[in-house]
Amino acid sequence: MRKVSSLVKEGYSHFGSGSVNSKEFNKFFLLFKRSFTKELNMINAENIVFSKGHFYLSGFFTVQNQIIYFSLSDVRSSQQNPQLLVRTAKNYQDFRGGANNYVSLKKDIGWQMLFIFGLDLSYCEENSKKVSIQEKCYAVSRKMFAELQSDNYSKRTVTTGNQAFWTMVGIMKLMGFNAPVNERKINRKLTSLTYTGNEVKMFYNYEKKELTVNN
Repeated sequence: MRKVSSLVKEGYSHFGSGSVNSKEFNKFFLLFKRSFTKELNMINAENIVFSKGHFYLSGFFTVQNQIIYFSLSDVRSSQQNPQLLVRTAKNYQDFRGGANNYVSLKKDIGWQMLFIFGLDLSYCEENSKKVSIQEKCYAVSRKMFAELQSDNYSKRTVTTGNQAFWTMVGIMKLMGFNAPVNERKINRKLTSLTYTGNEVKMFYNYEKKELTVNN
């Protein structure tokens, strides 16, 4: 989705204008369709339908028996942080649906939508070849966050520092904030990842390959 996002940022200077869609927008529509379908396939979405309007696009898809409506407004208006409007729908003719939500046009857009609508993320661990590291780690984050809420403590064996980092980031998102994770090194060798603040403490031990989180 990176190329899709960069083109939307260019706005009028790339897409032009007129009473009919420009050839640049028509090419963009096909690029968006291809890129978005790829992301939706990673979350096992079905019945994906696209509609092309006058310099905007919209559509529907179904995931976990929930119909979702999506819309990308007039691409001629340059956006620094391009976002896609998404909301639940009762059927494929429901253009009003539920409350408006917005997701960034980036690689993990599928996970973003699952998270926003409270859908099941467990598929991430079960279909590890189909999803990114971030998505798999966010599924673990959700489980650890649930344990944190009930027991004020959670611990997991996490194979790599990269996985630990994204799991910690996922927990932060679930808690409603975003902050840097600190790295500790001894003689240039990473020994731990830590975060303390917002009423939570997270620690990853590289040697033991353990991630602990507590309130």
